[in-house]
Amino acid sequence: MKLLVSTALAAALPFAARAEVTVTEAWARASILASRPGAAYLSLKSDLDDRLIGVTTPVAREVTLHATETHTAGIGRMVQIEALDLLAEEAVTLTSGSMYLMLTGLSE
Repeated sequence: MKLLVSTALAAALPFAARAEVTVTEAWARASILASRPGAAYLSLKSDLDDRLIGVTTPVAREVTLHATETHTAGIGRMVQIEALDLLAEEAVTLTSGSMYLMLTGLSE
């Protein structure tokens, strides 16, 4: 019975729904030096509920998602976000002063 369930699951996996995520309005702020982190901004839209758990680019060793939190005293600080929920057909925009991609280890 376990073999039958495993086989049925393995056969169904290729047909599992996959979200199509569209990236628009992507741009990156120039960094003064390659040794300094850069920042990238963009809009994401998924056709299904999904979760962004990682980003890669050939021009950076590491890409992390960050947001700016503002405390009651008006002081802002950057915090790393491990995942970003994408709701079906709702655009999520990463903008300066809000969420952004931090690019470290720039090669270009």
